[in-house]
Amino acid sequence: MKQSVEVILFDLGGVLVELGEEPIPSEWLPNKDRFNLSDWFSSETAISFEKGLICAQTFAETFRTDLKIEASSENILKHFTEWPIGLFPGVQELLETLGSKYKLAVLSNTNELHWPRIIEEFNIESYFDKFFASHQIKMAKPSLEIFQHVINELQVEPEKILFLDDNLKNIEASKMLGINSHQAIGIKQVCLTLTNMGIIDA
Repeated sequence: MKQSVEVILFDLGGVLVELGEEPIPSEWLPNKDRFNLSDWFSSETAISFEKGLICAQTFAETFRTDLKIEASSENILKHFTEWPIGLFPGVQELLETLGSKYKLAVLSNTNELHWPRIIEEFNIESYFDKFFASHQIKMAKPSLEIFQHVINELQVEPEKILFLDDNLKNIEASKMLGINSHQAIGIKQVCLTLTNMGIIDA
């Protein structure tokens, strides 16, 4: 059954944008440990970087020290900058379809290294009406303040905002403010959710 939706709010990484395997290669870490997405989400340094509270160089140098990374800060910055691969196939066509009927917005925990690539290289600016980038607004998911900020800026009742994110913690937090939120990992799950809601055809 089609629900009342005015704005579709997308996360980017893992939802519309494909990411590489790991933000830090395991071969750079002691004992070939892994530093995966869950580690990234719980890292104070990563959170500070995505809130725009520290610069890229400080981020790289702190990571290098804290994780005992066997690579230079320059190599860390280069690898991390290249972590986002690009839009999942079919994303542009989907956004064109949705944009003819709905207001589209982005809410992304991102940073000064990834954001220029997302806007310029991935060329998504023309598809969206509003962007909420964590490093620009000095707030990050899953804090309630960032979701309240989005609601205030969009000037739409929260239940009329459809929010799609791959991180369950972000979904749970946004629901506390009444946002119509669904976990979606990758473009296939995005399309399935939109189909089930009657927003796009199967």
